[in-house]
Amino acid sequence: MVHHVERDKMTRCEMRQVRSIRWSTALVIAGAIGCSAPAASSPAGTGERAGPPTIAAPAPTTAAPLIASDPPPPSVPSTPPSTIATTVATTSAPTTTIDPIIEFQRHVDEYFEWFNGCLTAPTDCRVESFLPAGSDLSAAIQTIVDELTGEGFYHRLVDSSRWTAEKVLKLGPDLTSVTVCFVNADARMDSLGTPDTADDVIVDDLTYSFRLEYMFQRSGSVWRPISAVLLNRYSNEAQCLPVA
Repeated sequence: MVHHVERDKMTRCEMRQVRSIRWSTALVIAGAIGCSAPAASSPAGTGERAGPPTIAAPAPTTAAPLIASDPPPPSVPSTPPSTIATTVATTSAPTTTIDPIIEFQRHVDEYFEWFNGCLTAPTDCRVESFLPAGSDLSAAIQTIVDELTGEGFYHRLVDSSRWTAEKVLKLGPDLTSVTVCFVNADARMDSLGTPDTADDVIVDDLTYSFRLEYMFQRSGSVWRPISAVLLNRYSNEAQCLPVA
């Protein structure tokens, strides 16, 4: 059954900040003015002949009014230096959250693109160069490759084949379940034991669609599938039908 489950080719999926600075300024201005007034005059005095000698009072004088000089400069109270309050609105980079479907579509693409290479040239396929050694999927793919090699078969890729991540369920930091719809329209070819492809015979060119659940495991920064379970199979269907 796995023989029909793992083959193909697909279409590739391809996904500012504003910093504002605000300034506010406080200014204080004050002033005062003072002035002076002229002094008043004093009256004259007189003396008598009879009696002890009298010392005449000095001639009356009239005090000249004070001439006001230029008024002193206005007194300006000391003011604290202008305060410039600077508020920098720092905007930290928003946390970018990648849609799990988009994230794991990339990992699904990597897997199927590698798998296509095994289907088109099974004699050159090295399964454990991509899949974790000893995993269930590694063993299943090795079986497919061995069958193709033993029968002299290979796959001719068709553009209408595709694989699409439908559902992602994270089971832990390093383990994720990914449901994939795999539309396989590729043709299985018989090479007839010769390197010349001109006379190769089509063994099977029907379109099949599969819904599979892959278990992806992370090692470092790399996600690789370690198992696959067939959920649904649709013959002569170029789509995975909705689940009832």
